[in-house]
Amino acid sequence: MNKKQVFIIIVVLAMLGSTIAFSFFFASPPPTAPSSQNPEPSIPATSINYSAAGIPATVYEVFPRMIVTASTNEAEISVINTQMFQVNGIESFVRTEYGQDSSNASGLIYIAEFFYSKELFPNEVFSSVQESTSSILSNHQAISLALVQVPKNVSFSNPGLNLTIDHAFSDQLTEAYVSLDTIKDDNILVSIDAKFAGKELQQAISFESSNLTSQVLQETETAAFTITSLENRVTLSASVNYSDYLEQLVIEQDLNSLEDINQMQIFLSPKNPHLTVFLHQNDAQLIANDLNIGLLANPDIVNYSIIPDFDDIKKASVEIDFNESADFASFKQSLIEIIKTSGFLEESFDVNESVSRIVGEISFTQNSIEQNAGKISSILSSKKFYEISIKQPGEINPPEIKGYAFDSPIQAVLFPGHSLGEEVELQVTLFIQRGKAVFAQAIEQKD
Repeated sequence: MNKKQVFIIIVVLAMLGSTIAFSFFFASPPPTAPSSQNPEPSIPATSINYSAAGIPATVYEVFPRMIVTASTNEAEISVINTQMFQVNGIESFVRTEYGQDSSNASGLIYIAEFFYSKELFPNEVFSSVQESTSSILSNHQAISLALVQVPKNVSFSNPGLNLTIDHAFSDQLTEAYVSLDTIKDDNILVSIDAKFAGKELQQAISFESSNLTSQVLQETETAAFTITSLENRVTLSASVNYSDYLEQLVIEQDLNSLEDINQMQIFLSPKNPHLTVFLHQNDAQLIANDLNIGLLANPDIVNYSIIPDFDDIKKASVEIDFNESADFASFKQSLIEIIKTSGFLEESFDVNESVSRIVGEISFTQNSIEQNAGKISSILSSKKFYEISIKQPGEINPPEIKGYAFDSPIQAVLFPGHSLGEEVELQVTLFIQRGKAVFAQAIEQKD
């Protein structure tokens, strides 16, 4: 259950004015013959809230009924209602009201519950709501009402009162709030909030916590595939240490020397004056405290923190921010001397510089990918970049993989230098949802 789902559940519960939203109705007990004795006055059992989490359930039906919440600063609810009434697919409203936005003291939460056309999918209706009200509402969220079948026997608990109760449902079909992607026959997990008086269930409501059927699963297949398309561009990525950092303009100037360039876009992450020191010897955490004096005395240190390793008393780390204007080589050497003076042996600590990343892509006017890829790698290596990756996008178009059919090409990430029609061994990752491949990506692996 993600944060948005939790938020809308809280709003719905507050909207319904109780920790319980729906009631289970039971037949009244048959009347009994009047007693000749004066009856003792009956004391009603105290109602206590219980909950049960991770309960398996099967969706029996999803109703065309939805609750939408959204943030707004519009104080007149009629203004929002006017826009909502114009949303295509909404047939009638159960209620519209305001709630308080806990994250914004001056903001409001608009809440609308409505029925929509059975001919439409929930996500279609929700998209229409978002589009129609985008000028006045934001952070839209929604859930649907459904009927789900829960197990006959469910164990409830109230951890605060240290109470448990086992309940046997007389009717296993119960109402539940579910996500908009949930459909009939899905297997889901629900949490149930219930109110009991003694052992009698008075009210209950369920919320979907996860959908097992709609979960996206991954499968992989490594095999030879025929390249059906190749793009005349390459993507690049590489890393560089703080001490070797160069301004982006310098790198662009060298890359612009390549032949047949059509377009180039690169981005180099900013220089970060930061060091991480890893300490590892028997008394690391004890000695680490002695570092404070030396670190405080260094004028180039802006901020630092000593972090113990709670899993290993022999280890600790120090995070250090320093002045970018400082001479890095001199500063690093002075830091090493501080560490050694504090009692650490030279082989028992490592000083790691911050790392910046460069990413980008370069397209070419002619088919000179393989030649230029080698030049790009040489240029980046000469600037002391490492972990250099240069790839060429392409496509494969198999009719099926592992029994899953594809009606469109699959994007492939290839090493430069291949030809159309060439067979290449690729690892294909399939993303499977509801028994169908919804996405796939092929990547050529290193030998």
